[in-house]
Amino acid sequence: MEDKKLEVTKIEDITNGEVVELPPFGNGTSFVARLKTPSILTLCANGAIPNELLQEATDIYEGKDMQEGHIEQYGKVLNAVAKAVLVEPTYEEVKDYLSGVQLITIYNYSQRGVAALRPFREIKKFFETGDTGKRNKQTTKSDNADKK
Repeated sequence: MEDKKLEVTKIEDITNGEVVELPPFGNGTSFVARLKTPSILTLCANGAIPNELLQEATDIYEGKDMQEGHIEQYGKVLNAVAKAVLVEPTYEEVKDYLSGVQLITIYNYSQRGVAALRPFREIKKFFETGDTGKRNKQTTKSDNADKK
């Protein structure tokens, strides 16, 4: 068996991000973007998420329910994360068009990578093909007759 030679990770492999499809814009235009995955903890530590939003950032990070009356603060956290995650197009280029669903999807991507996009992709597939991904378990009499 051949030993695999280790190579030093190139910084470009990290900083270039990954091209992914996100939920479409309100007018139906698809949204394909290059995203990177910065650490939420680092964003808090370096001030990208301001101190006054740390409680909301912590709540989102820990998956807690939103506190009543804090929707504006949660929105600010999601926008701060989107600003750090979006490589191309940049946050500044699309900020006025981003929906809540897109912001939440971008946040989820920042935490779990491409696996966080799976629910969106399954919904998209359903609308495009009608396929739920589950097989119909009902059998007909002819199906049962063929098995005998």
